[in-house]
Amino acid sequence: MTSVELKADHLELAVDNESTPTDDSLDQAELDAMTEQGDVFGTMAARQIAGVWGELAEISLDLDEITNAVSGKTDHLNQLRDEMGELHTSNSQIGELATTANNIANEATDSTADTTRTVQDSTISIKSLIESVSGISSRLDALTHALERVSGVAANIEAIAKQTNLLALNATIEAARAGAAGKGFAVVAGEVKNLSKQTSDATTDITETVAELRTQIDMLSRDSSDSIDKADQANNDTIKIANAMDDLQTIFDLLKTHVGNIHESSQTNINVCTHVSESLGSFSEDVIEESRRLDTANGHVSQLLELSEDLIEQVVEEGIEIEDTPFITAVRDTAKQIGALFEDAVRGGQITMQDLFDENYVPIPGVEPQQVMGKMVNLTDSILPPVQEPLLKLDPKVTFCAAVDRNGYLPTHNAQYSKPPSDDPVWNMANCRNRRVFNDPTGLGAGQNATKPFLLKTYKRDMGGGVTAVMKDCSAPITVNGQHWGGFRMGYKA
Repeated sequence: MTSVELKADHLELAVDNESTPTDDSLDQAELDAMTEQGDVFGTMAARQIAGVWGELAEISLDLDEITNAVSGKTDHLNQLRDEMGELHTSNSQIGELATTANNIANEATDSTADTTRTVQDSTISIKSLIESVSGISSRLDALTHALERVSGVAANIEAIAKQTNLLALNATIEAARAGAAGKGFAVVAGEVKNLSKQTSDATTDITETVAELRTQIDMLSRDSSDSIDKADQANNDTIKIANAMDDLQTIFDLLKTHVGNIHESSQTNINVCTHVSESLGSFSEDVIEESRRLDTANGHVSQLLELSEDLIEQVVEEGIEIEDTPFITAVRDTAKQIGALFEDAVRGGQITMQDLFDENYVPIPGVEPQQVMGKMVNLTDSILPPVQEPLLKLDPKVTFCAAVDRNGYLPTHNAQYSKPPSDDPVWNMANCRNRRVFNDPTGLGAGQNATKPFLLKTYKRDMGGGVTAVMKDCSAPITVNGQHWGGFRMGYKA
């Protein structure tokens, strides 16, 4: 409530008191006293409004920080939730692979067991074969001995046949001597001689057959010996394979156990990831909802802050003094002074209106943060420092004061913020703030305000190196020959 409204309230009260005719009418002194009292109340109310504005500004900035922090946490939570989803997917794939590996391990174990049994059966069969071949060899040896006995018998028969043949020859001779009496005996001797020849032929066949059999038996014996050697070698190799299969069976049993453990662990991990992912999803939704609520609360506070700023402007326009009044007065006066200086420069031919309002900024290469040049820079560098620099001594709270155009472009800053740029962006952020476009809400608001006599805002100023400062920003429009050029800003600590 302004002082005018307070005065009106008191005057209405006085009229109400006069509605009943009385000789005790209020004199001028009493009216003056009531008016003065209204001024006091108005001043107190204005200061309270200023205090509320300051508190709302602090709350708004705190809410901004909290909202930004919660938004950041929301982003991190969403990212974490996505990563947990990816982890869950990866674990599911690992689980599937572990299941497959477990099945393969089981199949490999069963197959190895079957192979081991087959190798064991082969070993038994080879041993039986060795025994069989060894038995054949023994039988061949016995057959060889038998054939040797047959050869001996054949030799004896051959000897007997030779003797019989000799006897038959003698008998034939004696029968010839006996003449007719020995004729029958000669026949017998001839038959004996034929029998002896046949016996001799038979023994010859037997001897040849036995020799051939001995040759075949020798060859068969050698083959049997080679077969036994090969069977022994096969038996040894089979034993080695059996031992290797036993080792392989042991390894596969261990592998099966380990893969089974991995499979169980992966399933447990999947369950845990599922639980964590669901919890993160629920928590993320809660944080998002809280972020929405914070945004809503921040919006309400921002509206209250704007209302309080409007009230502050009305209070100041009514001439009520608050702690920001000196800053507001200095800003408004300086804005008018700068506008007049610009008009003088245009009239004097130092610059054209077109160049003064130039918005075709040219980037300065190799500077971070980016600096740009406008056609009005030479003029502003010459006429603004004598106006801006003295205002830095207005109050210890004053941090900067500078003119910006409608786009928030600041051509000429205070000397302490207009140092030559370096290769360090952090240092430049704090020390090279001239030739930059400040298109944040506060900067644009100051540059684009063409209707209100002044604006009061609060914001956090990035001083570089992660350092921020809570600031109040007071600005007033700069007009040149009836055209809105921009605004004059003064920043001071809240």
